[in-house]
Amino acid sequence: MSLMEKAKDVAGKAKDVAGKAKDKVDEVVEKNSDKIPDSIEKAYGKVSGAAEKVVSGDDEMAEVTDEATDAATEETTEESAES
Repeated sequence: MSLMEKAKDVAGKAKDVAGKAKDKVDEVVEKNSDKIPDSIEKAYGKVSGAAEKVVSGDDEMAEVTDEATDAATEETTEESAES
């Protein structure tokens, strides 16, 4: 197995692990949605959706994930400041 094939294999395994972790977090968020402020849940939804696209292999979405994370953080910070 060449070095490139090993790297692809490791990357594939990392995406699998990340996908499983995301699924577990999504499940916990969904079960406890009544305890999570709407602003946090909305921000998590944006980041989670972008992460799903990256984990699923849509490499173009990596940049969008960064933008969604920044936007969600900014939105949550603004809403916390208003409280």
